[in-house]
Amino acid sequence: MQPTLDGPPQPTGLKWLKVLVAVLTTTLIVGFLTIVIMVVFRLNNLNQPTLNPLPATIQIPSQAGIVGYTETPEWYLVVTQDSEIFVFDRRNDKLIQTVIVQNNITE
Repeated sequence: MQPTLDGPPQPTGLKWLKVLVAVLTTTLIVGFLTIVIMVVFRLNNLNQPTLNPLPATIQIPSQAGIVGYTETPEWYLVVTQDSEIFVFDRRNDKLIQTVIVQNNITE
């Protein structure tokens, strides 16, 4: 009888387990590299220009409360409870446009 060099017999699912471990290791490495790349991109974007700070108070023509706000590099916009929209210039905080929203919804 010839001696075999294979060693003791291996369990039937060992090959499948080796494949699963290899896939998990590859997934872990790819995920870690993705996180590192995203952090590097995020840190490189810190040098992007920021918007000018808003004034401490915003004077709106009506006495209604403010319910919404949005901004761009050129202007900022305030929405009031009275369905009025005020657009202000960012450079000098002057009111440049007023829009009154008509509510035509009937119940």
